Amino acid sequence: MRTYSRSFDVWTSGDSIGPGLAAAYAGLPFYGDPHPEDPGAVVKEIESNNADDHPQHYNVTINYTSDLGDNQGQNPGSAPTDPLLYVTQWEYDTVNATKFVTEDEDGLALLNPVGDPYAPQEVEFGLMQATATVNRANFDHLAAASLIGKTNSGSWGQGTRAIGNLRGLMKSIRAKQVYGNGAFYFTVSYTVLIARENESWRPTFVLRQGLRVFAALAGQAEEQAIRKRDALKEIRPEPVLLDASGHETTTPEFDSFHLVGEATFPEV
Repeated sequence: MRTYSRSFDVWTSGDSIGPGLAAAYAGLPFYGDPHPEDPGAVVKEIESNNADDHPQHYNVTINYTSDLGDNQGQNPGSAPTDPLLYVTQWEYDTVNATKFVTEDEDGLALLNPVGDPYAPQEVEFGLMQATATVNRANFDHLAAASLIGKTNSGSWGQGTRAIGNLRGLMKSIRAKQVYGNGAFYFTVSYTVLIARENESWRPTFVLRQGLRVFAALAGQAEEQAIRKRDALKEIRPEPVLLDASGHETTTPEFDSFHLVGEATFPEV
């Protein structure tokens, strides 16, 4: 059995690439690719570690072996020679996000002692993002562009990796043409933001309130009478809670809107 190791310094364009994608990002040999001086030995293992000097600098070591075993495609050590048959590579990371809320974590409306709602509060929270990297024979950049900012209309991913319907938001798609096993192909990485537990990207709920209400008898919108005076004695309107008919209420209710489109994500 013959074994070889090759080392590379890789610089990426952003912190989101991560060690799991550094080799693919740089177009380095991948699982199953032959050694340049010994085609009988193929890539068995790829080690990628962040260098100490910079968060976008990685030390990548590619290990080759001539021991292919009997079962092609079952594990990295016996990977198929066709890059299009390589297993999907997954990487996970967390990102910070903000949103405006009108309820606390228990689902209770944010109300003052007399029952009036507080203004929506901006809070910061963490989201998990998943990056799936696959090899494609071709890459349609226009089709990929149409997926950005969309949520998955069906489950995406396989088995325990699957992201449920409407829980993934396509954040970015990166493709790079590479050469291996005598042919050109594309290494494509899909990065998806995963909604928090029991949440989804559709619909968006908005507290129903307004500066006008429907008059009880006339059925027409009239300016809300509740006002306040500021330090300059100027009259300023204050929004009030509305029910589904446009009448004033003391019970917080919400309207739902589809602000995010749906799309069928590519299989990974």
